Amino acid sequence: MKNRWLMAAAAIGVHISIGSVYAWSVVTKPLMNQFGWEIEYVSLTFSIAIFFVGISAAFFGNLVEKYGPRKTVSIAAVLFGAGLVGAGFALNIKSLTLLYLTYGVFGGIGLGIAYIPPVVTLIKWFPDRRGLATGLAIMGFGFAALICGPVMNRLITSVGLPNMFYILGGVYFTVMLACSQYLAFPPAGWIPVGYKADINNDNIVIKADIAQLTANQAIHTPHFYLLWLMLFINITCGIAIQWLHRLLRMSQK
Repeated sequence: MKNRWLMAAAAIGVHISIGSVYAWSVVTKPLMNQFGWEIEYVSLTFSIAIFFVGISAAFFGNLVEKYGPRKTVSIAAVLFGAGLVGAGFALNIKSLTLLYLTYGVFGGIGLGIAYIPPVVTLIKWFPDRRGLATGLAIMGFGFAALICGPVMNRLITSVGLPNMFYILGGVYFTVMLACSQYLAFPPAGWIPVGYKADINNDNIVIKADIAQLTANQAIHTPHFYLLWLMLFINITCGIAIQWLHRLLRMSQK
């Protein structure tokens, strides 16, 4: 039996890796200065990546139910790592189009595929603390920009933009692949010992809700669309504020 707290650590490791996409603003000005690209073209890379995050999460989200979290995250690690390494190559040959394809398309798809398995896995391991479980996974995604931003700045200064992407691609691939090897669903019918005792003593009644449904079943419920709308508004506002803040800072310099 695997330790569910180590499972949470593995999930956080995956989300810290893919959450680095939100530190893209760190490379915006260096790309503009080094290659002479306009901000709208540089920013489009991030927009393409986020677009493919949503598309891949929607259409490939059921891979985790079919193949399990280990295989799914392993596939995502290859795509995400290749996207970053490809971005470094794109900068070496000064190709903005290739940057869109590598970081935007491949990196975005890898990110989208990797986003779902850690959350789904932790919900199954923490039926008694589902809010805590999902919060731990998303915490890694949110903290990624804070952690990766200074590292990226340091790497840009010391080794340059292309080498920064090479290094990060290798590191994130290694971390995601290592974490994926521990990720697994609990055995069928497994519940924590203390939680099982509370159920047997009628202290807790497990209610059927959308968390027990498969993806295909969930999309036929109104809850799914309400949650989707709430998350859409949340993410849209968050990204808009982030880029507005970045643009204001750049206009003042």
